[in-house]
Amino acid sequence: MRLLRYIPFLAFPALAYGAVAAMSGANTATLLAREIFSVSLASGDKVVVSGGALVVVVALFCFFAEIVRSAVPSKRALADNMLSAIVFIPCLVLFLLVQGFGTVEFFLVTLMMLLDFIADASLMVFTSRRTVEFESAR
Repeated sequence: MRLLRYIPFLAFPALAYGAVAAMSGANTATLLAREIFSVSLASGDKVVVSGGALVVVVALFCFFAEIVRSAVPSKRALADNMLSAIVFIPCLVLFLLVQGFGTVEFFLVTLMMLLDFIADASLMVFTSRRTVEFESAR
């Protein structure tokens, strides 16, 4: 269970998408466009949630959890940031080169991984700068 602490949360929606893409191949976009459920609003509008939208919503919650986790400075922040990059690079390669991964949903998950990496790196720079300023003021 300790190992799960180091796995980036955004790897889970990417792995789920990978499982769907592996099973459906070139039909991934069609499968993700299917309606999962719908909600009728008081205005009379109907919100239709597709499989792809559900993947993006799960990824957004994982992205939020990653940002909150990286906002707390810790000794393992560098390792977390490196793991985020290690997860991002294969996803980028999959998006660009493998059939079934070239969808908007997977692009958004990959983009969230890139933003997580950039946010982690920025937070590390700001926290280390503040620590250095604090140490030199003593």
